[in-house]
Amino acid sequence: MTFFSKLLILFIFMFFSFDAYAFDYSLEATAVVANNLSGLETAFPANHYFGYGLEYVGDIDADGIGDIAVSGQGDSGNRGKVYVLFLNSDDTVREYQVIGNSLGGLTSSLDLGDSFGVQIEGLGDIDGDLVPDIAVSAMFDDGLMCQSQLPNQCNYGAVYILMLNRDGTVKMN
Repeated sequence: MTFFSKLLILFIFMFFSFDAYAFDYSLEATAVVANNLSGLETAFPANHYFGYGLEYVGDIDADGIGDIAVSGQGDSGNRGKVYVLFLNSDDTVREYQVIGNSLGGLTSSLDLGDSFGVQIEGLGDIDGDLVPDIAVSAMFDDGLMCQSQLPNQCNYGAVYILMLNRDGTVKMN
């Protein structure tokens, strides 16, 4: 019997003897984070799209519990916002920081319709301060090169690289 024949027989034996019931895929607990639920005490306007984009971003506040960033791309006339949610061990929200137009240390100006936060990506610690950083897209950002005087005429799109502080505010963008 050749090596490959033995390997094939071993594979077939492993495949058919695999016990699918050896794993428990049951859900132990859930926490719904939404408008005035699980510690997120804020009122979202209609068409806010809270949760359209979200990302586990690591332990921003160094409390030993991972944190998440969640978008609200439809907020403020579709300028958009990102909510950095600091979680408790039961996945409820202990506190949060909002990043948006003139909020949370964001120095860049967002225009109507920019959709800041449509995608969020955890980058790890890219500036070496031991605080995780994030990238946030604004798919309809007109950018600095747009010559139109009207908002949403160019829609080049942009990605904001946000260096964060421990409190979730933007240190540098």
